[in-house]
Amino acid sequence: VAFCAHTILQDDILEVEDARLDPRFSDNPLVLRDPNICFYAGATLKLNDGSNVGTLCVIDSKPHQLNETQRLILSQLAVVASNMLEQGRLREIEKRMVAETAFINNVLSHSNDAIISLSLDGFVTYWNKAAEKLFGYKSAQMIGSALEKLLPSDETKENNKTKKLRKILKEGSQYEQVRVTSRGKKVVVQVSFSPNFDHQGTIIGAT
Repeated sequence: VAFCAHTILQDDILEVEDARLDPRFSDNPLVLRDPNICFYAGATLKLNDGSNVGTLCVIDSKPHQLNETQRLILSQLAVVASNMLEQGRLREIEKRMVAETAFINNVLSHSNDAIISLSLDGFVTYWNKAAEKLFGYKSAQMIGSALEKLLPSDETKENNKTKKLRKILKEGSQYEQVRVTSRGKKVVVQVSFSPNFDHQGTIIGAT
């Protein structure tokens, strides 16, 4: 029944000069009764991902024909409306991402396991409360620092090798190692690595 249902299936403007004479719409209740559509022109609203999500249209109870200027204006208004919809969609996505990130950070923060994230060159990018408790260093002291700070003096070269970290991530690893707390006490920890990826699927570090 809706004229816009025809418009949304195409990318160009749909113009119906006189719906009473158009076989697609001549028996349409919107033509035969209120609002007594005779003229219709609609432009598709398209998001950046290519999906058609609505239309911007003008109607009249008398027959008309758009001139080139009017067609251009309708197209431009549709672009403006599409941009507004896109901005609203992006704001909703951003809100969800913020909420999801907050949830994940809350889970990681309250985990009983020490969770540490590293860049590929071995610098700390995340340090949770359990890590603070286990090793005695606050998050502010470790973020941006090399993990070598936790290694015994005879193993300080272990963690600054990008190739070694890449190999561990590729093969997967879970093993016991000795780490050193802020007070110099040695503790045996169970180490388990998993890769961190960016939005393009490239490995950027490990947790």
